[in-house]
Amino acid sequence: MPKLKQVAAEIEEQHGRSTRVVEADFTQGSEIYASIDAALQGLEIGILVNNVGMTYAPRPVNFLDVRDPEKVFVDFFSRSLEVEYRAQGIIVQSVLPLLVSTNMTHNICPSLYVKTADDFAREALNTVGISNQRSGCLSHYLQSLVCALLLPDWLRLSPLGLKLSWAMWEKFASQRPYLKQE
Repeated sequence: MPKLKQVAAEIEEQHGRSTRVVEADFTQGSEIYASIDAALQGLEIGILVNNVGMTYAPRPVNFLDVRDPEKVFVDFFSRSLEVEYRAQGIIVQSVLPLLVSTNMTHNICPSLYVKTADDFAREALNTVGISNQRSGCLSHYLQSLVCALLLPDWLRLSPLGLKLSWAMWEKFASQRPYLKQE
């Protein structure tokens, strides 16, 4: 939470915009919504950032942890809100990034495939209003598209696909000790 508050303060200082940080533990169920509603009451919101979760798996994945179903729910819920409120001029956009170089990803080297946080944020903001579901940047969109075309679900989730996924993950993780599962 301190990092999020620091970013909010930086946005206010650098861009002259008002920010509000609302903390909510989504594991607590529906009782959290009353406090969120109270915190947002009377505000005219230009951009709302829901920072639940870290990465996104747009399709079933065999080795990701339990947080991924939560992200799939948040994405589905966001798209449902967008359909419901579109007529009132409210844009709800679900941003589904791949790898972004942050402390959480152990500052993996930025590349054609991995964006810095600043570059990703800038590109993601440029996609607001284009679609209700975005990868956030062109690089991540193209990566998702290529993966979907080359590895359809029927292949990726087959016994052969699962073996290949594990082999690739083990090779990737062996090169990055911080990714090894305990």
